Amino acid sequence: MTERLLLLLCLFPLFLWSQEDSPVQRSIAVVTEEGHPQSMLLAENLEAEILNLDTLDLASDPEASDALIYVGRLEFGSRSSLWVRGLDRYTDQEVFTDTYIFQDFDLEELLTDFLPRVLSAVEKGFPPLAAEAARAAAAGGKADIIFSRPKAEGGPVPVALKLKVPPETILVLDKGIRKNEQNGFIELRALPGSILPYRAEAPGYVPAEGELLFGEKDETRSFDLVPYAEWAVELKARLWEFGAAAGVIRFLLDEEIYLYASLEQNILSLKNLFTLWTDTSRGFLQPVAGIGGYGLGPEYPVRPYMGFGVLTRLVFGDEGMYLSKTLTAGIDMSMGLDMALFRREDLRLVLDYTPRFFYSSFYDHPFKEYHAGKGQPLHLEGHWHLQWSGPVNLGIRWKL
Repeated sequence: MTERLLLLLCLFPLFLWSQEDSPVQRSIAVVTEEGHPQSMLLAENLEAEILNLDTLDLASDPEASDALIYVGRLEFGSRSSLWVRGLDRYTDQEVFTDTYIFQDFDLEELLTDFLPRVLSAVEKGFPPLAAEAARAAAAGGKADIIFSRPKAEGGPVPVALKLKVPPETILVLDKGIRKNEQNGFIELRALPGSILPYRAEAPGYVPAEGELLFGEKDETRSFDLVPYAEWAVELKARLWEFGAAAGVIRFLLDEEIYLYASLEQNILSLKNLFTLWTDTSRGFLQPVAGIGGYGLGPEYPVRPYMGFGVLTRLVFGDEGMYLSKTLTAGIDMSMGLDMALFRREDLRLVLDYTPRFFYSSFYDHPFKEYHAGKGQPLHLEGHWHLQWSGPVNLGIRWKL
């Protein structure tokens, strides 16, 4: 027993020496704003994952930690974002920044996609310290510790790019999120010739993505964002015998929802042009009004949409205008695509399919068998029919 004790006493200094050279865990704390359930949920999940890591030690007191993770939430128009920023307190350097931008919050996507991405950045950005660096940090403080690579003397000097932006603009960058200052500017610094990818968001403006190129000297630029459109006009054609349909659109909720009204007719059409048809007494006007919505925001080049409207048909007759017998009233269900045209944001190409449920006694018995053939409406019940073939519209939509 005495020999074993003497052996342990001899090995103890060697154990202490080996421990001095072993890596030291980083102490990290997670900080978030109160009152934001989604950011608090993300912070709690981050803390739970950090507890399972061997390379980091979760600190309950931010002041006693050598690394911080900030979690916050930003609102811009109808969209939101959760952002996470890692800060090394030894160097006062930002180690990483990542954002989760959403319109409808998806918990599964947050936990299965965004959280692992952030956790990977945390592990990579805050590795264990070497024992020598840890002792120096404890003895001299963060001023004596430099983790980032020192800059070469006599190298290029960073230049400042000052951007004049709309109120409450947010720039989402690879290395952080920047907000405009009270004077309406955002100032960035980088080496000459640097290219900085960005996403810009501001209330009342269409989000934009692109790259900022830094010149050889300090400069100020006007950062133009496209405001959300309030109105649009459109011109569409449906088949060659129905001619053009003119309409007006009123946008709501940052161009996500819209009200529309249009006037279809068969007087000015390709069929009439080629057949030299001039008898307007058999012509008709078809007013349509309804509501629609987009599946994607206005920053996307292709936007699917769906609408719902009501319509009637007014026919020109010898004694004036009267309600049509073939289509007294109807219901539209339009499904289509809104596409960018020639890289212009204000001029769009629209293509949609518009089946119609309509009320008519004209296609009932005995006319049902007489008019049977290609394009015959499908009888549903009573005087209601479905026009499913043919109603494909092609046109342009011009935002005002």
